[in-house]
This record gives sequence, structure tokens and C-alpha cells, in this order.
Amino acid sequence: MEIIYKSRNYKKEDVVSVYIKYRNVKCEVSGIWGYEVVVEEVNADHKTICSFTTSTDSALFTTEQLERAYELRNQAFNAVKIK
Repeated sequence: MEIIYKSRNYKKEDVVSVYIKYRNVKCEVSGIWGYEVVVEEVNADHKTICSFTTSTDSALFTTEQLERAYELRNQAFNAVKIK
């Protein structure tokens, strides 16, 4: 898990919604483009307060949610709500 963004005022109890999405990443060694799964925690103001990468076998989401996020990966609104 790599933390991409974390608000300095982050509190777990402020999390209202959780979304997953894929982001494009380029392998530093081979130069080949691929995808990472990103989890975003959102507060009541609909602002991301924490964002981190995770593996595809995480217990945070189901296989169906992961597949839906993969289908949306190259679209503007590409996040799938999981909580």
C-alpha cells in the first residue's frame, strides 16, 4: 500500500464514502504502461481526504466492484462507490 494523498486533518470517523478506481502507471524498469487500484476516502463535503493504492485481492471490495471499476478505467467518471 502506497499513500498517494492524506489530508493533514484526516480522521477515520470523517470518512463518509469510499471509492475505488484504476489509475495509469508506467513501469520504471520496462517502460510499459499498466494500472493500479486506488482507494479514495471521501468526507461529507465530497472531498478526498485520503487516497492510497491497494492490491486486487483486498477485502475492501468485491470482485464485481473491481470489474466495474476496470470497465470505467478510461472514462472521466471512473470511480465505483464501495461504501
